[in-house]
Amino acid sequence: VFLCTTSQSRSRSTAPLVGEPLAKLGTLRGLPRPLLQGEVALRSNDGEVVRRPIQFLSVYQRMRFMSKQLNFAQQMDEVLKTLGPARPKLLLHACCGPCSSAVLEQLCEHFEITVLYYNPNTWPAAEYHRRGEELERFVAAAHPLGVTVVEDRYDPQEFYSAVAGLEQEPERGNRCTVCYRLRMRRAAQYAQEHGFAWFTTTLSISPHKDARRINEIGQALEAEFGVKHLPSDFKKHNGYLRSLQLSEEYGLYRQDYCGCEFSARARGIEP
Repeated sequence: VFLCTTSQSRSRSTAPLVGEPLAKLGTLRGLPRPLLQGEVALRSNDGEVVRRPIQFLSVYQRMRFMSKQLNFAQQMDEVLKTLGPARPKLLLHACCGPCSSAVLEQLCEHFEITVLYYNPNTWPAAEYHRRGEELERFVAAAHPLGVTVVEDRYDPQEFYSAVAGLEQEPERGNRCTVCYRLRMRRAAQYAQEHGFAWFTTTLSISPHKDARRINEIGQALEAEFGVKHLPSDFKKHNGYLRSLQLSEEYGLYRQDYCGCEFSARARGIEP
């Protein structure tokens, strides 16, 4: 059980977000009796401490509360439980067909999905087009009626400008973080412009991608654009293994490097 804040002034940068755990049970003060199982303590801006059953919190408060206790895959499971029979619109940023395969299989039951293919990092252009074609081929074969693919602009200079000065960074370093943010920001922007309720990315299905960084970026973009970010770590629950199985089943091209010129050259790959 955790102490949470009901902060009424979200504009102050030092104010904790709604539902952010501040202290564990045993450090609480101001309550006449210990918290019972299923209760949380909320502290308002005027300092008053009150108790509430967790089911009486808003969905947002509950998600923030659970996010401090569950890993990202578990957080997504909790979100999916709240959706019920409705299938809200979700924009899924995708880097390629293989990474999309198991993600779509998992999410299509819960969302009306549009896939956004926006990857200015992919090098060379022939590789970018090959990956996009494989993505469209897979979706047409596996989800002929239920998923739409949108190919966004392809301007590699967007990527090179974003990572300027980070060319010598190792794989999984700061350059990769900037690349995640570049692509996810475009997804959040597109989702806002086209009326999507949710957005997320396939990136976390890779065992080489840091799910924490990806989800932190997603949470920040949710605050910036007002579109809910679906927390995820798609490699969990054998997600990566399932993507390998689906790739074999559909004969998908699986690339040997992440996508950018720097990752290709680090593996000795030339165009």
